[in-house]
Amino acid sequence: DIAIDFLGNGVLISNSGAPAREVDLSGAVVWEGPVTALPLLETHEIKKTSRGNYLINSDHWLNVGGNKIDGLAQEIEPDWTVVWSWSFFDHYSPVGAPTDVCHGNAMTLDEVNDILYYNCRFLGLYKVERSTGNVLWRFGGTYDTTTYGAGDFTFDPPESQFSDTHDPELHADGTILVFDNGGYQAHVTPPPGTYHSRVIEYQVDQVARTAT
Repeated sequence: DIAIDFLGNGVLISNSGAPAREVDLSGAVVWEGPVTALPLLETHEIKKTSRGNYLINSDHWLNVGGNKIDGLAQEIEPDWTVVWSWSFFDHYSPVGAPTDVCHGNAMTLDEVNDILYYNCRFLGLYKVERSTGNVLWRFGGTYDTTTYGAGDFTFDPPESQFSDTHDPELHADGTILVFDNGGYQAHVTPPPGTYHSRVIEYQVDQVARTAT
């Protein structure tokens, strides 16, 4: 299991594949998502909306310039009807990018302002306007600054910029808290012995595009 959300009368559970589930406190499954296989797998994150719908993240395999994994967020009704979706590759070209360039692993839904915050492990946090699907900004990390650029924010101090981000929390006071699992980069970027993981809190100015 990758992520668990406590609802009060039950829990939402996302596993490493499919299906996502809602389970009551006795352990009984009260809802589960569609049972899928490649090219679509539910992974990493599941949320429940105020309307009783489910927001799920999917790894969507595409045969575009070789196999690519698209980040795909879907809001589905309990009967699995898709009522809204957002695809990373609708906004960023998959051609020439690594197979898993985004690796979507967390979502936050701001229902009041109709905003989805979609987190890519290797690229950072995206603010998405749900009504249009447009990306309003990218809170970028250092893991990949070449495929789609460095992102939209300047970090102070520069060494505080995260690399491999998980589970960003957005707070009402304008701060963002992230788990930076930067140790993963040591697997692909020698020398060894550079493993680290850390928790970082930033004060974010969305107008000036600064993170302190």
